[in-house]
Amino acid sequence: MKPRLVLASSSPQRAEILRSAGFAFEVVPARLEETYDGTEPPAAFAERMAEEKARAVAQRFRPADAVVVLGADTLVVLEGAMLRKPDSAGEARAMLEKLSGRMHEVITGVALAAPETPRR
Repeated sequence: MKPRLVLASSSPQRAEILRSAGFAFEVVPARLEETYDGTEPPAAFAERMAEEKARAVAQRFRPADAVVVLGADTLVVLEGAMLRKPDSAGEARAMLEKLSGRMHEVITGVALAAPETPRR
């Protein structure tokens, strides 16, 4: 049996990327609190969050459900400072103004997970 793809995100942009690539999938948001201690390199943080999201959603399924969960996390780095997703339209506008005309990095971590078989 071919596994079902589950997207661990409510991001309309991520869903559109998968749709436009021809993937059939279902959406199950991870709803995790993202914790950052200020010392982790941005790429490592994005990778860790993607993995945590994928694993959190995979735990909601049984191995017999035959699912593969895709988790992702994106962040922006400007002058060494990590910028996270804005919480409002005003914050988004301020972020875009800050980034406008300046070199910055966009980093996305991606991870796949499947339900684990319980240990006996």
